[in-house]
Amino acid sequence: MKHLKLLFFLLFFCCGNILAQNVNDLGRQLHLAKSDTARLRLLNTISTAFFNVYEYDSCKEYAEKALQLSQQLLSSTMVNENPEYTLYCKNLWAKSLENLASSFMAIHTQTAIDSFKNVEKIYSETGNKDGLASVFQKLGETYANQNSYESSLVYLNKSLKQYQQIGNRTKIAYLYYVIALTQRGMAKYGDALENNLQALAIAREIKDSSFIIECLLANGFIYMLAKDFSAALKNQEDALIIARALNDSDNIATTFSDMGNTNMRSGRLDTAFKNFSTAL
Repeated sequence: MKHLKLLFFLLFFCCGNILAQNVNDLGRQLHLAKSDTARLRLLNTISTAFFNVYEYDSCKEYAEKALQLSQQLLSSTMVNENPEYTLYCKNLWAKSLENLASSFMAIHTQTAIDSFKNVEKIYSETGNKDGLASVFQKLGETYANQNSYESSLVYLNKSLKQYQQIGNRTKIAYLYYVIALTQRGMAKYGDALENNLQALAIAREIKDSSFIIECLLANGFIYMLAKDFSAALKNQEDALIIARALNDSDNIATTFSDMGNTNMRSGRLDTAFKNFSTAL
């Protein structure tokens, strides 16, 4: 269970080269930005981009720059004289605080939790549903990092309800997936499978092949832990078919590794050895 935090992944994870290119593009836009609010939005976007690939120091650096600029804007006469502009800038300020809290998620978990709860109050005041959904999700994941699974489920379910109200199908699928991971860590295999099947159904609906593979492999892992080895292998074989069709070498290797674990646990050691050898 202590390794559950290693299982969380981001749906839009990108490789380092793509990140560098995107950040360079954003940096050029930042240099050309003509307004403080445009610069603030870009600083927040860059901070989020670094968080998405676990570059927490860089996430923190840009969040602090955004926070400083947002505080300057909120103290300006121009902003304070316009209620709509004040609300807009307050949400940008809250996003800066959210990103700063995000940079603490991996190591300083209690600092992150306390900070996220402060951001939750701001988003509640401004009526920012997307912001609340994001903060609830991160609170759930941070509690999972602390192995506080009951608290994690409370916030993950809050996030799920927010995204259901918003209608963001991709995020709904992700939350079902993460809730299933948390329940799996609690050995609640029936509940975990039910939620992961919800994630899989949406992944198929939105035709996200990579996420379909992730959900099938997660199903396989749940079945393996529940000692239903034939069902585990069926899901893993289905994942392998898709991975091969995509020529996705990483997921092909991961799938063979998972099949090796399943066969090893079921006592089919020769087959497991072949699976592990193929994964290499």
